[in-house]
Amino acid sequence: ETATTEVFGPSTINQPPTNPTEPAAVETQPPPKRKRGRPRKQPQAAPPAAEAAAGAAGQAPAAGEAAVAAAAGAASNGAAARGGASGGLSSAASDGGSSGSSGSVTSGEEAGGRADGTATASSSGTAGGGPKYVAGAARWRVTSGVEVDAKGFSAAAGACLKVVDLEEAEWTSFAAGIASLAIKQELRKDEFARYMEWFDRNGPFDVLVDGANVAFYGQNRPSGGFCWKQIMSMMELARAKHPGARVLLMLHLKRIQDPEAAKPEVQAFLEHLKSQRAFYYTPPGSNDDWYWLYATVKAKHKGLLISNDELRDHIFSLLRPKHFLKWKSRHIVHYSFTPEGVPSLVYPAAFTQCVQELENGSWMFPGQDGTWLCATPVAEGAEGKVAE
Repeated sequence: ETATTEVFGPSTINQPPTNPTEPAAVETQPPPKRKRGRPRKQPQAAPPAAEAAAGAAGQAPAAGEAAVAAAAGAASNGAAARGGASGGLSSAASDGGSSGSSGSVTSGEEAGGRADGTATASSSGTAGGGPKYVAGAARWRVTSGVEVDAKGFSAAAGACLKVVDLEEAEWTSFAAGIASLAIKQELRKDEFARYMEWFDRNGPFDVLVDGANVAFYGQNRPSGGFCWKQIMSMMELARAKHPGARVLLMLHLKRIQDPEAAKPEVQAFLEHLKSQRAFYYTPPGSNDDWYWLYATVKAKHKGLLISNDELRDHIFSLLRPKHFLKWKSRHIVHYSFTPEGVPSLVYPAAFTQCVQELENGSWMFPGQDGTWLCATPVAEGAEGKVAE
């Protein structure tokens, strides 16, 4: 019998002899094929404390209110979180805002509850696991379904919600961004630049009236149309509500060229506005939204826009969301007319509906149903401490 040998490969039987001076060929197995599929997710770093607070509010039904308390505690431990959560508009609404304290409360290996429908958690732990409660550290009482009055005061938090608006540098940046985009978007590039020069000579204005939006209010009927009477009554109301303020009416050029604008009462109204430099018409081919938006932003904190426009036009998607959303929540005044043509105004709330840390250290999270979730720090040993 013939012995067979195998060296890293097939049998060498009946193979021609190899040259001893040459290295033997070695067959290697091909590398295994990789299975097709989605790439593996890489572990993500933990979010900053302020983002964790906002995220916990949005996930209240799943994680329970303890997540809110733990996130509020984590945010309170960092100076950056104090400014971050209260400075930016957040849409982290808590679906569990009115559901009561139904979530389990766990801080590390501890759990506690109160008979009054509130829940507590340690600021040193997180919902569902983490370090044990540290003696002397603050605890959090979380209350859902919290009401806030018209002035922003919350009895549960014992403090008032604040107004969150743009900072000084943001106003400048926002106005410059609007001007840059408007010049690029306009058909006649020099028109908006000419308007900016006019504004520098005659502005700023405290109140802007979106003339076309006001004129077409309630006019979607067979006899409806561009209503000058509504514009005139709105201008009168704006001046009555803001005595001493400068009110500017904006309209497109074609509106003052309509036959209705030739009526004596309309001509007298427009001449009066022109004499006070309280009227500006946008040229053909221009989008008047850029014009009143720029004027309102240039007025900074005092600027108000009277309009029912929801600002969903695609042009607004070109603006920085951080700036635009802050401005939109604070500087638009809505209105309505009675059947008799009497206007009324609806001003923004006295506070901003966003995640906020209040002056006393409490955290407030807005809910989708109009109520709030409140996380209040409770010192160890203070009255009302949860029994362990």
